[in-house]
Amino acid sequence: MTMTAENRVPDILAMNGDRARTRRTDRLTSHLAGDTSQIDMTDVEVAVLKIVHENPLSVGTEINQFYSDEQAARGWPFKAWDSPRKRAGELEDAGLLEDAGAHRGVYDSLEREFLITDAGRKTIEMLAVEA
Repeated sequence: MTMTAENRVPDILAMNGDRARTRRTDRLTSHLAGDTSQIDMTDVEVAVLKIVHENPLSVGTEINQFYSDEQAARGWPFKAWDSPRKRAGELEDAGLLEDAGAHRGVYDSLEREFLITDAGRKTIEMLAVEA
């Protein structure tokens, strides 16, 4: 068999240690689908998503406390005390969590409650497959 440029390129491309997301054939739709399938979240965002999934209707201070309590056991990175609560707000902006009302938090102040959305549940499922 004669090696040509056509048969030297693999059908699936992966670069820089990434997993394959695009095909050489039908490049445009493959790249569009590959770009949307990539999950680009920090370890803290993933942890917060899992915390809210496991503890629905958590408020910010509870998320901070859950993160602090579980950090060593789950291998989560050390972060400032209030970082997980702030990540919950960012995950809400991204559509992975939703505001479900409010109740008094640990320090007796009114805080937003968070619930995971369908998109958040799908993200957790995708992360479990990648792990």
